[in-house]
Amino acid sequence: PVEIGEPLAEVNVSGRSSGLKSLVDEAPLVRVIEELKRSGKDISWVSIATPKAEGKGQDEIYGLRAIHVRAVLAANGVSRDRVTTVEGVPLASGDLRIRIFGR
Repeated sequence: PVEIGEPLAEVNVSGRSSGLKSLVDEAPLVRVIEELKRSGKDISWVSIATPKAEGKGQDEIYGLRAIHVRAVLAANGVSRDRVTTVEGVPLASGDLRIRIFGR
């Protein structure tokens, strides 16, 4: 069995206000990762949840945003095989929810 650790943080990221719709504003996520690392925490698992699509093509946009989040996580030292994605979650907003686990 895989040990994912304890919940460390939850971050909601939205699409960028300008540019490609498929990209997220990664600043809040990067900030949380840096804070966790500074406090001596090790990230062992990350779960990405995409919201349920309300309109045509929206599920593709959310899927591309999840791929972008995976790339941001990898660039910040989180192994891609330690990231899971759940699609179509009934979330209150159109943001992606990222839950970070570790020790």
